[in-house]
Amino acid sequence: MTRPQPPPLDIDAIWFKAVCNDQKLFQAMITRAETADRFITPVHSLWDGPIFKELQDWGYNDFVTSEMDRKCDFDKEHDLKRAFDEMGIDTRSSAQQGPNRCFHVEHVNGPRVERKEDGELPPPVRQKYWGPDGRAYRVSELVNHVTRMLTTAR
Repeated sequence: MTRPQPPPLDIDAIWFKAVCNDQKLFQAMITRAETADRFITPVHSLWDGPIFKELQDWGYNDFVTSEMDRKCDFDKEHDLKRAFDEMGIDTRSSAQQGPNRCFHVEHVNGPRVERKEDGELPPPVRQKYWGPDGRAYRVSELVNHVTRMLTTAR
């Protein structure tokens, strides 16, 4: 007697769902709590404070580049100095000893991604990493730029 075979997996549909879930989670993380439940529930997390290590554990790459720091200069880059001055908000980036810090977070090329035998990263569509739960995962190639602004008066 032959065993029934499971239906073939729709890899594209599974991949699309994973990417959508990743993007919804990230949107919920950067949205105010009152509206974040449009993306995920529950909204509140056990995490409190920086989660850089946890992001790396789950295959993310986080770094601040000079390009990202330039985008955090709300005077020269965004021409918002007058508006910020009216509200008493500092326009300077963290590199300029200001309160604004920009992050570039991507779910590709992370430190936990398995390298090829020559030590190089495989192309993104072939990148996988081992999560803290011991399972293998593929990267989603999600890329987000996040700005943290402190709105305290100068």
